[in-house]
Amino acid sequence: AYFASAMEVSKEKAVWAFVFADTPQQIEKFIKESGLALPVLRDPEARLSRSLDISKSGCFALVNVDGTVSAIWPGVSSPSLRDLLARLQISPSLAPNLPTIPQSPTAGCPL
Repeated sequence: AYFASAMEVSKEKAVWAFVFADTPQQIEKFIKESGLALPVLRDPEARLSRSLDISKSGCFALVNVDGTVSAIWPGVSSPSLRDLLARLQISPSLAPNLPTIPQSPTAGCPL
């Protein structure tokens, strides 16, 4: 739900995709349960994550049009999503559920 709000308000300025190290079945289950219809990149050996020094799932990055990574956040939090929206020049007031997002970064399991 946290990403859904940010994705909705940024759809004119950003393209979202998820990177998974999981099996195709686990990825399909996540997509069904989350209801998020997004492009998925499967990285079973976590090469992309390791190349960006990402060690846990739930982290996210902003990649510029030229392919350079301009920011990586260690997990989902209200401050990290506010920073993302600011970098995209989007008012946080457009994402009404931001106050419900945890203040401290939450990340998933180690990769």
